[in-house]
Amino acid sequence: MAMDFIRRHLIVNVQKMIIEKQKFVDFDGFFHLNECTKNRDNIFIDRVNRHNPYIKDKLYASNWYLLESKALLEIYKKIKNNEFYFIKNIKGQDYKFRLKNNILYNNKDK
Repeated sequence: MAMDFIRRHLIVNVQKMIIEKQKFVDFDGFFHLNECTKNRDNIFIDRVNRHNPYIKDKLYASNWYLLESKALLEIYKKIKNNEFYFIKNIKGQDYKFRLKNNILYNNKDK
């Protein structure tokens, strides 16, 4: 029972962080992890959005609740520490962006 609460709490926090950072950079797409996160049986997660994690080289999404605890915690740390990049199209050209590690990205409405 306690583990279910902890996992749910971690999933909610990951989703909140992703939403805050997406609002800050005015972007609603994938955050590509700098290094893939291994889930189980050689399944790697390479990108996330506010809804789901995605399996490397696959078009379809996985589910937050299918991730092992270790993989979920690793993704949480990577998002928290800005260990990801995102690709944004500006005037027909794709650019790769990263967030700096030493800045707080809380975009709360006043």
